[in-house]
Amino acid sequence: MKASKYYSFNLKKRPFQTFALASIVLLVFSFFSNKSTGININNTSVVIWSNVIYRVLSGFLLLIWLIYLFIKKRLLSKKLIWAHAFATILPILAAIIYFNINQQYRLQSSKTNYWLYSLLLFFAVSAQFVLILNIAGGIVRRLTKKRGRILINDAP
Repeated sequence: MKASKYYSFNLKKRPFQTFALASIVLLVFSFFSNKSTGININNTSVVIWSNVIYRVLSGFLLLIWLIYLFIKKRLLSKKLIWAHAFATILPILAAIIYFNINQQYRLQSSKTNYWLYSLLLFFAVSAQFVLILNIAGGIVRRLTKKRGRILINDAP
């Protein structure tokens, strides 16, 4: 097997490579970001630096890419991979853009920020069910191919 064929970065054949690309972009972006945000919970103030958030998100996307790398033969369809990639990466991208646009506006409307970030987080986390659906569908498809498209044998 050619090494170039195995390590190719072809998004048409391997759409899950978008997770690796987004992970690399977030990791590089984390080195140039110095912003911080303060969270007040019950009179306790916690300061979170954006570069730490970007590195954690980069690790999360890298983990998803590794999962796809190990199970790529058992997946149901490439359309579900694209749906999972867009449904995971776009909310993360929207949260990063919103976080970086205007800090004074963010400080004035903390309730709006809470609901927006909660909605984006919910959308990104619920997108992981597409991955589970893709894996389960691929396993069912492999089982039905091996058994001649009969899952339950009714013969006595």
